[in-house]
Amino acid sequence: MRKLILHIGYPKTGTTTLQAFLARNGAALTARGVIYPSAGLVHEAHYGVNFALGLALHDRPEGFQVSGTIPADIAAEADASGVDTVVLSSEYFITAKPAAIRRVREFFADFEVRIVCYLRRHDDALESAYAQAVKTVVDPPWHDSIQGFLLHNAGLGTVSYEYLGVLRQWAGVFGAGNIIVRPYEAAQNVPDLPGDFLRAIGVEDGPDFVRPPSANRSIGPLVAAAIRMVRRGGLEDGLKRKVVGRLIQRAGREREGDRFLTPVEREAIVRRYEWMYPMIASEFMGRGDGVLFTAGRPEAQGGATAVAYSAEQVFETVLRAVVQ
Repeated sequence: MRKLILHIGYPKTGTTTLQAFLARNGAALTARGVIYPSAGLVHEAHYGVNFALGLALHDRPEGFQVSGTIPADIAAEADASGVDTVVLSSEYFITAKPAAIRRVREFFADFEVRIVCYLRRHDDALESAYAQAVKTVVDPPWHDSIQGFLLHNAGLGTVSYEYLGVLRQWAGVFGAGNIIVRPYEAAQNVPDLPGDFLRAIGVEDGPDFVRPPSANRSIGPLVAAAIRMVRRGGLEDGLKRKVVGRLIQRAGREREGDRFLTPVEREAIVRRYEWMYPMIASEFMGRGDGVLFTAGRPEAQGGATAVAYSAEQVFETVLRAVVQ
């Protein structure tokens, strides 16, 4: 039976980087018996598969035609390439509830499926989710702060951050032995995230693999404050989009250590969720020591503080983005 590696997320765990890597290294993958098929591919991720399964329809491009023949199309691509392993990737899979997970199993009934899931420590994951939301949500329904964002999303439940429960739901359909869990941490993703992914699915890395540049710039609190200020202003929408785009391009130039949350707030988030970390490490990774994440705790990381910026600092950030 043909093998299917299904990379399901989580969001903000380098999914865009991995998808770009897989989409742009077809020849190197094929040489190792693997294909990242074009069937269901939208913007280098297999969102078309999600749409066919009834997932994430709110993000379906206007006029996009959903295909019900994707599994057969994927098999045909694999046959044409002479490979026996298929890799699909979309972070929308992580939004699937039990009934949808069963649909995934039925959809790919002719494949031997293994699931790959990257997990990020909750304080980092939630800060990164907020930064992404600032970049992409023009008129947010939450109060204009990360605290408002966290409260708003706690009530939505679109993406569940109860990692253990989500993994067990997938394991209940595909079997715990077919769930590959990887921590999203630089210290554990050696030599880098693509290399870690290849090792996780049993594919040998090599110099013929090209690492594409990072496609999803992460913003910090100063750029986020500048974006919010621009969007609240009276500029026409087209000009706002241009200025915000320039601000995002400048991402990464902020002071190292500036965070959206204070160490106390981040520690509180870790304490809320850390009960599940040793269970995940033991149950899905076979780690007898129960260690899932190795980074130091927030309360011990001195110098990393949430900061407030003056109106002058925010204005200067906008100005530099426009004129430089």
